[in-house]
Amino acid sequence: MKGVINYCVQDKKVYDEENHTQFAALTVQIMPGISVIVYSGTDDTLSGWFEDLGMMYQKIPSYDIAYNYMMHVIKYHLDDIIIVGHSKGGALAIHSTLNLEGRMQKKLLQTYCFDCPGMDFHLYQEKKYHPRWKKVVSFIPEMAVVGQLFNHNEKQYV
Repeated sequence: MKGVINYCVQDKKVYDEENHTQFAALTVQIMPGISVIVYSGTDDTLSGWFEDLGMMYQKIPSYDIAYNYMMHVIKYHLDDIIIVGHSKGGALAIHSTLNLEGRMQKKLLQTYCFDCPGMDFHLYQEKKYHPRWKKVVSFIPEMAVVGQLFNHNEKQYV
């Protein structure tokens, strides 16, 4: 696959057993002017699964880590951005996309989620979020379990 990825711009991994936090992300430049932020889903640690369960009823620590990571990439790199994530990583991608404000929104081309749970709809009902949902696309396998959890407001492909 020579030439698909130009270079890795930045990566970050957080594992905090005490606060039940598991986060991993990677940013790669796929072509001049376009980078992709990739949020990882849950790993096999207990902290990762605690966060998964916490997503059902609260804002998890990884949401803030993901948003801050995205803001750092957008602020310090000139490229336009595509965000992708699988499972919990997809939820992190949606959360980051919906909270992106102002001129920074222009740098976000699209957000793609793969078999990710939806979001707590009550958190994202405000009108300010409505246009941001248009940048989010979810791909959900027919026999998905995770991809059918919670509420989905984005365009979906099964």
